[in-house]
Amino acid sequence: MTLFGRAKCSACHSVHGQGGFYGTDLSFYAAAFGPGEIREAILKPDRDLDPRRGTTTVVLPNSTTITGIPRNEDNFSLQLQTSDGTFRLLNKAKIVSITYHGVTGMPTDYASSLTATELNDLLSFLTEAARSVNPNENPRVSRVFEDGDE
Repeated sequence: MTLFGRAKCSACHSVHGQGGFYGTDLSFYAAAFGPGEIREAILKPDRDLDPRRGTTTVVLPNSTTITGIPRNEDNFSLQLQTSDGTFRLLNKAKIVSITYHGVTGMPTDYASSLTATELNDLLSFLTEAARSVNPNENPRVSRVFEDGDE
């Protein structure tokens, strides 16, 4: 967990219940994606992001601005989680504007701020985190490692 913490991933992401809550839980991330895909996601976090899943800013009639990550959205409401953990359930009829920024909020400088060894260590950490569960409880774990792309 040292590099996971040094890379500041744990400020937003969690692994097996430890770390932040704002970003994706990475406990089983390596079970769904291969090392190359994970490396790309770390180095280019906004590459294939659906804009409605990234950082979003809402302006209310009283000029209050709320920025967060959409957790739920339908035709009538938007639920944002702000970086302090607060959930805001907003009635869309009372929103002046919604801006989907199309970015995750994840740092985009890991290609220059982490060495190749540190990046590989981070990939290894995520791979081991996915392996540390019983594959029978999470069938995705065994699928990734069957292909031999460890």
